[in-house]
Amino acid sequence: MTYLSRFFKFTLVCMTIFLLQGCVMLYKKKTKTPVHARNIKMDWADYMQTETQKRIIWVFYDGKNAYSTRRLAIRQDSMIVELSPIDKNTHALLFNSTGLTLKKYIEPPQRNTLYFITEEELSADTESLRTENVSHLKHYQNAFGLNFVINGALAFGGTVIVGVAIIYIICNCPRVYTLDHHGNKILHGTLLTGAISKSLEREDMLILDNIAPGNGQVNLSILNELPEREYIDKLEILKAYHTPGTSLAYHAKGPLIEYNELIKPVDAYSANGKDISPLIVHYDSASFTFDEMTFDEQPGSARFTFDKKNLDDNPMLIVSGKQANWLEQTSEYFFRLLGDKYDHWVRRMDKVDPDKYREKTADLGMSMRVWLKTDQGWKKAGIFENAGTTQLKTMGLPLDLSEVSGDKVEIRLESAFKFWELDQVGISNHWREIKEFTPVEVHSATNEEGKDVSPMIKSRDGKYDTLQQAGSFINITFKNEASNNEVYIVRSTGFYHHIKDYQHPPDKKSLRQLARMGTQAAHQLSQHLDAYLRTMAIENVEATK
Repeated sequence: MTYLSRFFKFTLVCMTIFLLQGCVMLYKKKTKTPVHARNIKMDWADYMQTETQKRIIWVFYDGKNAYSTRRLAIRQDSMIVELSPIDKNTHALLFNSTGLTLKKYIEPPQRNTLYFITEEELSADTESLRTENVSHLKHYQNAFGLNFVINGALAFGGTVIVGVAIIYIICNCPRVYTLDHHGNKILHGTLLTGAISKSLEREDMLILDNIAPGNGQVNLSILNELPEREYIDKLEILKAYHTPGTSLAYHAKGPLIEYNELIKPVDAYSANGKDISPLIVHYDSASFTFDEMTFDEQPGSARFTFDKKNLDDNPMLIVSGKQANWLEQTSEYFFRLLGDKYDHWVRRMDKVDPDKYREKTADLGMSMRVWLKTDQGWKKAGIFENAGTTQLKTMGLPLDLSEVSGDKVEIRLESAFKFWELDQVGISNHWREIKEFTPVEVHSATNEEGKDVSPMIKSRDGKYDTLQQAGSFINITFKNEASNNEVYIVRSTGFYHHIKDYQHPPDKKSLRQLARMGTQAAHQLSQHLDAYLRTMAIENVEATK
């Protein structure tokens, strides 16, 4: 028995035990501070209008003990209550130090739970307390739609969530390797990331940045390593010159740029106010991963402040990052909901409007949206997309600061939960677009059968060389004649299709529920899947003790 099959069976057993003990309930959390009698009244009125009283519970917590109340009346600056002690097990949400907004239940849960965190010492004899002593409110609201989707999927044979736990897709797109002098493969990155249908066919570039200048032959391999079909229309090798002392980046709105003298932000904070400067000021292995739970209407974000006096009117925002593996695991969850209608979905995707699709992926947080704070408020500056998951990618986006006055420039980057990893963020005044590329003569281009595919990839004519399955490849050789300030670039046009063989029918109810969530679907689904898997892991660990 293989390790993967053993792990699958172990996970499935643990999942079965977990499900037999109780279902999973997911909650959205909203915190309000400071607290005033007015907003307590508003919250009370709102909840009483939307929920039946028997499905609401009000909890007061003084840092040591917790009490519930069946009566809550507001009298100017005081609250009239009837308190009864409760234990930690009854309300695990309040006492959960991990920050997970998920708990397992056996009895039917409350739709809404509101916690009053107070600095006033409480007891069962307390009949009133002043609102000024309530430091903040924590409102946990049942995320009903996502509970329906996830628990429905669990009931759907139990395979969907288990699949997400063990399926680890590196990157759905052709991978590019060169061979060193010892015959070892060197990964440079991927091509055509995100072009998952014919309608999304596009041109893409990849810098071969590890090829040393000099003579000799370069052996390049375009390899399909996953269950998908990859359609290569045109593929060519280019050479470009860049100014000594400059670095290269992928232009968000064009081909390539060169830049130098990267200006660091004076501060950098996450959406929850965490200082992330140590994670993003250097090009290293430390990254900000948008992994903070944010159950409001906004996706995950990071805000960066720059000193305006150091910037020109049209600088270049430079970001080094990549899309996270978790994005593809969440996508795999969605694909499994499609079931045996997956191929039908692919045919529909082949006809989708590419511009509308790009905008939708940005709204969902799959692409990373960039916002600039102007004198009129926050405005969209552009998006970073299709970075792939295999390698960090340095990307540039031009900024127009003509509508920004004052002494600082504020940038906000947005992503759905855990879909992107940021390694470095800065701004450069000194940059230029690279517009001149020299074609390089290719000596040979053969596939895994030894067939010459040069005629198929020579021009963009709709005649594709197809990498039909995992293990298919195109090997290309060319002579290395680059100088110290020249780089080789692979430029390709094409697209790819995932190959799925789901035998189960589609989960239409879950798909409809996700559709109703609109632009919040990916962000919230990602959060709840992560919370679920983390809690499942805790349950498995506890079961082994």
